[in-house]
Amino acid sequence: MLLDPAAPSQVDSFLHAQGVDPAGQYALFVLRPWKGFGEKLPAMAETADRLYRDHGLTPVFFALEPGRDQAACQQAAELVHCPYHMLSAPADGHLIVGMMGRMQVVVSMRLHALIFATGLGVPLAGIVYDPKVSGFLDYLGQRRYADLSQVTADRLTELAEDALQEGTSAYSVQQLRALAEENEAAARRLLEEAT
Repeated sequence: MLLDPAAPSQVDSFLHAQGVDPAGQYALFVLRPWKGFGEKLPAMAETADRLYRDHGLTPVFFALEPGRDQAACQQAAELVHCPYHMLSAPADGHLIVGMMGRMQVVVSMRLHALIFATGLGVPLAGIVYDPKVSGFLDYLGQRRYADLSQVTADRLTELAEDALQEGTSAYSVQQLRALAEENEAAARRLLEEAT
């Protein structure tokens, strides 16, 4: 939550190096392998196609943990009929956050991607594979998520379109950053007391 984005020029350079126009309009898909993921791939790909067709958002499939997520992202990308981009996370967390800030909507299974999107105020839709994902979104009062087992193209598209329409969560980015700062300060105090 407290990770600042890289400088705009660095983000531009990263995107250019990946063949992505920094001024483009994008829907970021952050996917990961999980039980039942394979049968939901067509729904995820159809959502990407619909967001491109209806909103002009080029899908970007982003492997946040490249060693684990690359194949899942590639499998989804191979099913889309529109132009798309494939990206793997760079080693620099600031660059990841900066890149995510360029997205119009984030559709993610990965909790950290949802945290980054929230910290930036980027509209988001969650795919829940683990209770930690729904727990975080519930904490925010954010109801735009679906359990992986319940994902359909209609449902996922509806969530993404609602996110685009509503924009950022009612729970303000400033409030979230303040909570994160309080947590960091509490952790420091505990570490100092333990030494």
